[in-house]
Amino acid sequence: MNRRIDSLLCSTFALSLVTTIACKDNPDSDAGDDAGDDASETSDNPTESDSDSDTSGGFEEPAPEVAWPNLECDSLVPEYCLFPYPNNVFTVDDPDSATGRRLALTSEQLPTKSDAPVLADPFNQADGFSPALAPMTYFPGATAVGLPTWKDIPA
Repeated sequence: MNRRIDSLLCSTFALSLVTTIACKDNPDSDAGDDAGDDASETSDNPTESDSDSDTSGGFEEPAPEVAWPNLECDSLVPEYCLFPYPNNVFTVDDPDSATGRRLALTSEQLPTKSDAPVLADPFNQADGFSPALAPMTYFPGATAVGLPTWKDIPA
């Protein structure tokens, strides 16, 4: 039994080590990508082949600054005020936050609980939406007819 546990622990450690190394973000580790790219990195004269060897595929990334309007309701789905959610329409600029944005919800936008409004202040302390948040939206006229259910998973 101890041998099995030792083997399992060793395998788990090795897997986590490999995963950690593989997921490390190191932009200088392009050593084995293209053998002929060394000349373009040391060249003083940019040519077409230099831009072709760029890791971005020759496209420049757009500036990250976007002037998002802050709205009470998103006009995409006016029947359901906060959909689609999460949505940058419900954020404002905040240069003091790590993301440069901050939530800007109002109590009127949030659902009520026992006919009492839900305070938006705790939500508005966040500097954006959690990446673990499930995206939600409303599709007028959409039905679940023909979609698989949890009973169809083994099939």
